[in-house]
Amino acid sequence: MCFRIFLLGTLIVTCSSLGLSQCLTDFTKLLPESSVDSSSDFGRSVSLYGDYAAIGLPLSDSLGRGVGLVYIYQRLANETKRIAIKAPQSPADGLQFGQTVKMSQNYLLVTSAGFGGQVHVFKKSAGGWDSGTEITTLSHPGTTLFGVAYGYDPIAISEDEQTFAINDAFYRYADKPERTGAIFIYHRSVNEEWSSNVIPTLLESPEDYAIDIGRSGVAISQNRILAGTPTAPTATGAIYVFKDTGPGNFENMILEARLEAGPEAVSMGLSNFAVTDKGLFTKIGRNVGGQGMVQIGFFPKQLGGGWVSGGPACFFDQDNAPSTSVRTQLFPMATDGNNLYSTSLDSSNNFKVFQIRPGTDGSFCNPDFELIDSIVVDQSEAGFLLGRILVANQFGTIMTGFMPDPNNGSRYMAFKTYSKSISNWEPSVISNTRRSTGGHFFGRTVFGLKDFLFVGAPFDATVRTDAGAVYTYQKQSNGWERTGKLLAPIN
Repeated sequence: MCFRIFLLGTLIVTCSSLGLSQCLTDFTKLLPESSVDSSSDFGRSVSLYGDYAAIGLPLSDSLGRGVGLVYIYQRLANETKRIAIKAPQSPADGLQFGQTVKMSQNYLLVTSAGFGGQVHVFKKSAGGWDSGTEITTLSHPGTTLFGVAYGYDPIAISEDEQTFAINDAFYRYADKPERTGAIFIYHRSVNEEWSSNVIPTLLESPEDYAIDIGRSGVAISQNRILAGTPTAPTATGAIYVFKDTGPGNFENMILEARLEAGPEAVSMGLSNFAVTDKGLFTKIGRNVGGQGMVQIGFFPKQLGGGWVSGGPACFFDQDNAPSTSVRTQLFPMATDGNNLYSTSLDSSNNFKVFQIRPGTDGSFCNPDFELIDSIVVDQSEAGFLLGRILVANQFGTIMTGFMPDPNNGSRYMAFKTYSKSISNWEPSVISNTRRSTGGHFFGRTVFGLKDFLFVGAPFDATVRTDAGAVYTYQKQSNGWERTGKLLAPIN
């Protein structure tokens, strides 16, 4: 009989003297073939600023098991090239560096999910982004998901880069069991550099039964911090607006407003929210006349730059047509500061990308829609990867994913970026070209029959991510010869 030993995608076949079937008398190593790497979680997080993009790979094994990496890309003319790789200064197995990324003009914040969460702060050099190490690491005792996206956008950076808002949606209070979630506000002076000596201000969940504060994201708007949750006393979610009443160091915060889902609402806060110069936008599930639909609620800014408690000033459809797909409520929105960007999926499997602008009257209550792209997708292939990512920079360049991989269209592992050139949106594709056998679980199952051997690799990514494959071998006089590879049916 034959027995097997398999480690890290290698199968070692040997035999015993009791075998009823033929077997080799020495060790034979069987190796799987590589495919486009899907084990590193390429694209778990994405951020854009200017001509640069940061993409997290929190499960990359390049520096150790699940240590993680971040790739930096730059858009040059009509192509996007990888120019640098960011790595943690102190790699450790299970660190998951790259779980969240947030980029500004001069700083890149990268979250490691392991060990309660920590945020690594990188600074751009004079020559641009390179592979240099972090200048400091921020963390806080007692946290569970510090800077980690349990939902959306757990990190915000102010325009002047003097303030960071970092969320832990699972943060708990010993004296307030009905509340969870907190925002840690880090603020530095103009002449001060970021370091672990900067002490944060703790912004707590503001009321009982306000759970997982920050799960819908956090944002900084001038002297205000905003945080959303789908679980609030409203029963349909809320977005809380906190105002700094002090000298601008965010140490004296008060609750200014609670934004609610409004009439006929079923849910709010299952996706993120976006803040522009006009106000705040978020997707809201509604039941209008017995018909369930997903619309965007608009909460306008007041003259002083803040908000008042209550529901949206108006609702509008996310794709210029009524949407009844509950799934699209999970699709995030993005903004360049002036315009809004949204995606949708219709009943014909058309995945659409839109720019939404104020209408001719200057109001978002009667917006103008511009279709950027429409792609026919296969939902059975895309799964929940479709529409998971949508980000924008200050120039109106956007990135969405996951899209069909250019190396294998049945795998949704790539991103599409769009930049407007005069009247056209110019697309380009970013994908992970690295090939590996990581995560294939080659040798997890083995079956032998006479001179034949079948070796399972249940997470092989040849067909699509984690689709699986079975390798077939036949014994020859000089060893085992691979005779084929059985792939999972695409459908």
